[in-house]
Amino acid sequence: MDAEVANRTLAFIRGAFLLGFAFGGFFDGILLHQILQWHHLLSAVEGAPFDRLEAQVLADGLFHALMYVLAAVGLWQLWRGARMPASRTARLVGWLLIGFGGWHIVDAIAFHWLLGIHHIRMDGPVFMLDLAFFLLGVASVGLGWVALTRAPPGGGIEMGGLVGLTALAFAAGTLAALPPAGEQTLKVAFPTGTGTGQAYVMLAAAGGTPVGGGGAGEPWLVRVPDGNAVAVLRKAGATVSAASPFSFGCFGSLAAVTGLRGDAT
Repeated sequence: MDAEVANRTLAFIRGAFLLGFAFGGFFDGILLHQILQWHHLLSAVEGAPFDRLEAQVLADGLFHALMYVLAAVGLWQLWRGARMPASRTARLVGWLLIGFGGWHIVDAIAFHWLLGIHHIRMDGPVFMLDLAFFLLGVASVGLGWVALTRAPPGGGIEMGGLVGLTALAFAAGTLAALPPAGEQTLKVAFPTGTGTGQAYVMLAAAGGTPVGGGGAGEPWLVRVPDGNAVAVLRKAGATVSAASPFSFGCFGSLAAVTGLRGDAT
């Protein structure tokens, strides 16, 4: 029985840490990649195919998929250890915070400073922002440790808490991969050599309306009525990506790169 208790306790700790780590990744991907659009996972990687926005968003999508897997494994481990004495709410919160902060520490050290594949922002005070998010991770780990040291022994986590965490994990993963629906504003980059007149013809064929951008070497901001317009633009050779986090999800960029929509980019 003691061995079973120890195994379930370890499963609980692993699960809470992995879930917190995955939530840290979702926080990074949803807030910084999609809502604020400060960077992509591989923003600082140069050369083909990473000079294409679609490849960058595909990398973000694969990153979100990995976080989803980690969240699923973490939830499975939590279910295994849910009824053991160590599974108290304070301990759950503590290991979630440690996992959440662990992601930011790994991200800062490995991806920002050692590999240099992206930064919190690709412009502005790069080092200070990277440092700020590293310190956010350290603070989160510290708060988690405080929660663990103050957690009383015994007791069990309520089933409702696990159900809520499960729903939150699936909601975060779903938000990271929202597909297009209805009218949306997108960034459209036309093939090299496309004149302004030709670009307007392509937009008219797709039912799109330009609302901004279009300077030298810059993408256009285009309002399109539905997802069919995206397919029309891609077949004409344009590169299409999100202008807002809710207009074009990671799955769309995966389809663009792999040719599932038959585009010509």
